[in-house]
Amino acid sequence: MNDWETFSLEEFAAAFLERAGAVVEKAGYALIEVLLPDELARHFNQDHLVLAFDYEVAQETPGSVFITHGSHLLDAMVRLAAAYGRCIRLYRPGGVPAPLANVEQQVLRAVEFVDCRPPKLEMQWAAEHALHAFFFRTTYRSFEKTEEIFPVVVDGYSGLPQPDFLRLWGNITPQERPDYSVSRAGALPLEVLYRIACREVEGMARTKAIELRRSSRAARDRELAKIARYYEEVAKEIKQKMSGADEEKTRRLEKQLSAAEADRQRRQKDAALRYEVEAEVRLDHLVVYHLPFLHAKLEVRHKNELYHQTVVYNPLAGRIEAPACPLCGRAAPRLIPSGRGQLVCAAHSKQ
Repeated sequence: MNDWETFSLEEFAAAFLERAGAVVEKAGYALIEVLLPDELARHFNQDHLVLAFDYEVAQETPGSVFITHGSHLLDAMVRLAAAYGRCIRLYRPGGVPAPLANVEQQVLRAVEFVDCRPPKLEMQWAAEHALHAFFFRTTYRSFEKTEEIFPVVVDGYSGLPQPDFLRLWGNITPQERPDYSVSRAGALPLEVLYRIACREVEGMARTKAIELRRSSRAARDRELAKIARYYEEVAKEIKQKMSGADEEKTRRLEKQLSAAEADRQRRQKDAALRYEVEAEVRLDHLVVYHLPFLHAKLEVRHKNELYHQTVVYNPLAGRIEAPACPLCGRAAPRLIPSGRGQLVCAAHSKQ
């Protein structure tokens, strides 16, 4: 997100409504269509809105509400946004997914069990997962200031990042309460999930900083060249004055030349620093998405050893997830017997 000075009413309204669980669609220039969740529908006495942010667009769109500074609806959104918590919970409707058929075949398409017999299903069950979406506000300071929001979604059960979750959730109309009744899956401590999210956002912020540095390089080089040309002319003039000058004047001009060179170095250093990119990342808010996953406990044999491995099926993505390595916590699409009662990723199979 760019400088807050250019943050429009439309951007504010869309960001607030989406964060509150509404479904927001761009319907045209300065026009959005909104399907409100129950809580907001009670506030606005309706569950569907068409919001216009341009007077002429509002006149041309029957049934739309014109949003401008001082409008009643905008004031209501500002009050709700100010009172909104830094952590909210949303639930996926639709109940509990049906048990999977041919679980073993689906697992083998997602996970390779190295040097093991094909897995056998022991049992499967549904359990509620809490996926934590950490929204980080990143401020970049350089010759200009920009801001951007980076969301990182981490599965509370596995600790694995879910990079496509928000895209998939975009098709969901969330609920404030569950319409299912299942047990909750075990969850890692929130501080552990936060550390995982910080690790992920660090790479995102660094990539963006590299892009900003690359885009500012041309402007930096132009300014450095301009400084260099200026002091080349200054040095040239001083050297011309030195030609034929007496000894005392020559000494004065040599001091001027040294001072000009020092000043040139200082100005070029200052200019280069001005185009460096500094990033400040801080947690803005947290949204916890709740939905049932299917768990499948498998029996896996390697020679005379028997392993029990649980995998999960993500109904939103329609896939079996690669499990987390028990030693490093990273996704492990290839599991290797460790000889110590665990199936681990390749990086830890020899330890």
